[in-house]
Amino acid sequence: MEDWLGEDVRAAVEAWIAYLGIPAWVVLLVLGALVAVWRLHAHHIKLLEKMGEPGKREEIDKARSRPLVAVDSYRRRLAAVLGWLDARLGPHPWGPGSYDWCLRLAFVYPILGILLIWAITGENTSGIPDLLPALTTATTLGTPLTDAP
Repeated sequence: MEDWLGEDVRAAVEAWIAYLGIPAWVVLLVLGALVAVWRLHAHHIKLLEKMGEPGKREEIDKARSRPLVAVDSYRRRLAAVLGWLDARLGPHPWGPGSYDWCLRLAFVYPILGILLIWAITGENTSGIPDLLPALTTATTLGTPLTDAP
């Protein structure tokens, strides 16, 4: 089978991915999202074609007139989350509650980010040598399930 991408392009892409340090699961996730968007677009095109057929438009309109359970569920959850945030931060966006929350977040998120990257890659990215030990490939979260013992 002939290589349609070409050796030069393939080598450049592999070098770029290695340079950026993009794990294979991220590439697969992005490709999966692109395939999902493509499938949704194809479904939308088929739906538009059906609307042109006689009798199908009424069926589609009837399906659309059903109550939107997902939208109502989303609105209820959004109201609950925003209510929780108002209770935590206070009614004023620039009040002392929101300032306290931002200080806590600014303290915690870099530490959690360093620990998460260390758990996935096994490399110390904190900038402080010997703060976190280097992990072997078998102990990181980024290890594929096929390599697990």
